[in-house]
Amino acid sequence: MTGRLFLTHIIVLFVSLLSAQENEPFLTPEEIRYRDSIAALNMDARTLKESQQAYNTGLSFFDKKQYSEAIKSFQDAVKIRPDFIMAWYNLGIAQYANKMYKDAYKSFSAIIEKENNIKALFKRAEVSLAMNDLEKAVEDYTEILFSQPDNYKPYYEMGGIRFRQGNYKDALESFNKSILLKDDYAQAYNDRGSTRLMNNDVKGAIADYEKAISINPRLAYVYNNLGSAKKKNKDLNGAIEAYSKGISTDPDYFIAYNNRGTIHLEKGDYKKAIDDFSSCIRINDKYEIAYNNRGIAYQKLKEYDKAIKDFDMALQINQKYATAFLNRGNTKELLFDENGACKDWSAAGKLGEKTAVKFYQAECE
Repeated sequence: MTGRLFLTHIIVLFVSLLSAQENEPFLTPEEIRYRDSIAALNMDARTLKESQQAYNTGLSFFDKKQYSEAIKSFQDAVKIRPDFIMAWYNLGIAQYANKMYKDAYKSFSAIIEKENNIKALFKRAEVSLAMNDLEKAVEDYTEILFSQPDNYKPYYEMGGIRFRQGNYKDALESFNKSILLKDDYAQAYNDRGSTRLMNNDVKGAIADYEKAISINPRLAYVYNNLGSAKKKNKDLNGAIEAYSKGISTDPDYFIAYNNRGTIHLEKGDYKKAIDDFSSCIRINDKYEIAYNNRGIAYQKLKEYDKAIKDFDMALQINQKYATAFLNRGNTKELLFDENGACKDWSAAGKLGEKTAVKFYQAECE
């Protein structure tokens, strides 16, 4: 009995050993490396497929403007494959669209740390602008120029930043460089024109706006800017013509209606001015400036009640609109409402309107 049990154990052990040898045969080092490489390839293929699925899902959510869901899917993609550049890029785009600027900055930075990626540098600069960190944006545009010194776009963007900062000298220099690299860039001519206008180079501004229009006659805002430059140059008829072309280019361009209305107002053509201000308000009924301007036109026509209503509307939209307080005060004075006039002048003065302060001191103290 004991002998049988012993033999049985031996047999079972022998079978077990045979089985082990069949499942894990003796491999040479070269064969082991080959086996491991195949396993790695299978793993890479599986990882690639999973990350691509997450990425595609993110794109689908993004197309539907479901940005939070898109962000989660892109995050899943980069978690699976940390070197998935397009997933990082679209993650940053989705975060930017969702106004998650700090997160977007980090996503574009993750790309830049991995490679010299010009698109990511441009986007990170755009994020910095959204966060009003202008100098960080300049750093990224400068970095782009190290790699691509003939790229006109960084110079253009830096010109815009210097314009925002009120540094018109450097803005002009940047726009000049952008135009030198791309002499058919309408936007650069437009923005250089605006810079020249701020430097009181009215003729230079007009020349730049006209050049921009010759390159691209479909830019309504350039006609508007040309109109403003011609107004500053005392060419009122030329200004009306420019604003009118802006309106014909874009019939919903409410600012051009308002600006053309101011020319009619200046020329004393109050009914035409009212028509333009009313057109502006029909397009954008939250544009307080048009209500204020139409109120002035009604006041000039001695339609004081209508004027008061427009000033009221302007102040309802913007309670800190000093000019509307001033104009309503002036109109109330014409209606012999001295207390009302003094209250409005006082309010305007507290908001920094110097003319209102003078009126208050002269009439109310």
